[in-house]
Amino acid sequence: MLRDIAEDHCSPERVRAAIDSDAGYDAELWRLVCDELGLVAIAVPEADGGAGGSFVDAAIVLEESGRGLWPVPLLPSFVAASIYYLIIGSLLGIVQYFLERRFGRGFGTPTARDQRVQATVVAETGGGVR
Repeated sequence: MLRDIAEDHCSPERVRAAIDSDAGYDAELWRLVCDELGLVAIAVPEADGGAGGSFVDAAIVLEESGRGLWPVPLLPSFVAASIYYLIIGSLLGIVQYFLERRFGRGFGTPTARDQRVQATVVAETGGGVR
């Protein structure tokens, strides 16, 4: 399945067009990866809206996306989702607990179904950004 994505969506021309686009990635492929396949949230528990896979599953997806040169922001989005659910999710759980104890209700539980695009920016010496 993962190699089929590269064959179907990652021709050299399509990858170049995605990189040269204003967005810098292939929005159609990104929707497929996120919405239809749920690969960004592969290591997020199903109870939180993820796929319920392991970090080994995530590593396989990342390896195949690199091999196929998928023009999507998979790695930074995966890292952001993982950090969110490992660290921030725990902190939100603590806040939720105290809100429920103090006010009788909390603010609800966020899930992995947010539709946000993460980007990585590298600052270079001399003030340039790429």
